[in-house]
Amino acid sequence: MITHKPNRNWLLAPMVLAPFSLFAADDFATRVRLEEPKTPSLNRFSVSYSAGFDMDAHYSGIGHGSRGGGPGGAGPATGGGIDRQYDDGYNKKSAFDPKSDFGLTWNWGYKNESQLDTANDRLLMHSTRARGGSVDQNEDPQHGFQLTFNREFYRTKDNFWAFGAELGFGWNDIRFNSSDPMRSGTETITDAYSLNGVRPPWSGGTPSEQYPQHAGDYDGPGTLIEDAPSNRTVTKDANGATAIGRREFDADFFFFHMGPYVEFPIIEKLRGLVSGGLSVGIMAGHMQINEQTTIAAVGTTTARGESDRVDTLIGGYVNASLIYPMNDEWSVFVGGQFQSMSDYSIKAAGRKLTIDMSATPFLNAGVSYSF
Repeated sequence: MITHKPNRNWLLAPMVLAPFSLFAADDFATRVRLEEPKTPSLNRFSVSYSAGFDMDAHYSGIGHGSRGGGPGGAGPATGGGIDRQYDDGYNKKSAFDPKSDFGLTWNWGYKNESQLDTANDRLLMHSTRARGGSVDQNEDPQHGFQLTFNREFYRTKDNFWAFGAELGFGWNDIRFNSSDPMRSGTETITDAYSLNGVRPPWSGGTPSEQYPQHAGDYDGPGTLIEDAPSNRTVTKDANGATAIGRREFDADFFFFHMGPYVEFPIIEKLRGLVSGGLSVGIMAGHMQINEQTTIAAVGTTTARGESDRVDTLIGGYVNASLIYPMNDEWSVFVGGQFQSMSDYSIKAAGRKLTIDMSATPFLNAGVSYSF
């Protein structure tokens, strides 16, 4: 009789396989946990290159105040007892007191015989000055960078919309340099002094190289003429002066912006972000002028000067960006930002520079880290 012994292999199988089943179950649970969606990061820090455009500069007063007559010029149109300096002569106070002596002076001189208007019995003197021209300049782009911190406050359950706030800091190096010659207008004053029948040669004074026709002095005595113009005319020439030289401006433009943002998916992993709010800027600028202005038949004058000015600019901004995540932490982005602020201005040597900051777009491109 043949006896069949139980197959002990079946009895041993559960004991042998049990540890493996435990490992398999643990591995399956681990894989399940790993495949669960991660909680989105609430913070994001971004750094980007920033190019600013349309920061238009307007120079005004170019050639302003340039004259051949020197400081003081022709003075007011009426009134005696005033030192008046012209491009081709002078009429000044003298020891002959005009208040008590009929408004006359012997301290006068002129350059050219053509200044004598014998038909009307008068002497003509001229003072021409540049009225100041202007020029616009644009040196796009103005290079810089931006740093931005985003904090998420709320995200919809379907992960479609995300809402939060952002705080940003930016810097741009602002430069405007101009050396192009430019034309500016001139204004010429012609003052007529009555001679009251007095004819050359004149007595008193010593003619000089500068005033070969006549050169009276303060002490006198000498030939007396009126110490105030009997008539004044003003003529203008739109292109009477030429200004050449260097006009340079360099500034550090710092700005901060803060406001809410909304983020949303566009296609696959690509997401969009729109933000806007308050923007505050600080412009710390330095302006330097070295300019020569030439007025035809008068001469050339030089204006030199420099100044520094720091000003706070207030405004707002809107921003739109495209964000593409490379992994859970790192993303790349590109975007455009539009900023509107108050204008900045600075003066040096009678010249003024105004930078229009009312409509300034920025192009930004960089990377961000989420945590």
